[in-house]
Amino acid sequence: MSSPGLLFVLFETGDQVSEEEFHEWYGKEHIPLRTENFSAFRTGARYKAIDASKPKFAGVYTVSDSSVFTDPAYIALRASRSPREVDLIKRLAVMDRRIYSLISDTTPMPNALDPTSISASIIVCNSFTPVQSNEQAFHNWYENEYIPTLKQVPGWHRTRRFKLSDVQVVGLEAQVRKPFDPPTFLEVSEFDALSSLHNPKFPSDTAGSEVIGSATLSERRVFKLIKSYEPIAALRSMKTPDVIA
Repeated sequence: MSSPGLLFVLFETGDQVSEEEFHEWYGKEHIPLRTENFSAFRTGARYKAIDASKPKFAGVYTVSDSSVFTDPAYIALRASRSPREVDLIKRLAVMDRRIYSLISDTTPMPNALDPTSISASIIVCNSFTPVQSNEQAFHNWYENEYIPTLKQVPGWHRTRRFKLSDVQVVGLEAQVRKPFDPPTFLEVSEFDALSSLHNPKFPSDTAGSEVIGSATLSERRVFKLIKSYEPIAALRSMKTPDVIA
């Protein structure tokens, strides 16, 4: 049985890698190696933070089956990195790689040919680690109160919730971030435009404070799409040659 998930990678280029060099590598080498060779990758996109926080860039990938991350062919990507990739990664300030398993989704896992595979223009990423005694109340609030409220916001597209399963932080400034463990539960909400976040129907900052106010860890990030990538391998695996042509 497949286990949908999310690969969420945060990048800070730092002083030794120019943004131009980073985007050239990440967009033309790193992402295509995944979306063009592994059919489990259903979306691949690059985002830029618009919340003034760091890391500044994010790579976000939807996968139909998280077992891809333990596939020997996928693991081999690290061992067979190009000289350029090896050199660039050594110079990055931060590469914060997180793998999540899906908890819930307002939209079923998209077929590779379905328009819902298109990456959203704006994503809001909220994550929390609730106190253990409050965890069930936290999940109930999210599913029964918060998400239904989000659905009323003009421009809202989709909301997914995930649980952290793995994290690895490397880079020249990784030691600075090491004490920070990502919160356990992640919400990714997709919107058509930034204006949705300023709509009166968007939940206030105090929404759910009686539930999430006691969270031991929390993080909020907002990103704007730079570019999305077609899931080439997934398209190739579909048995619909007439549609693909």
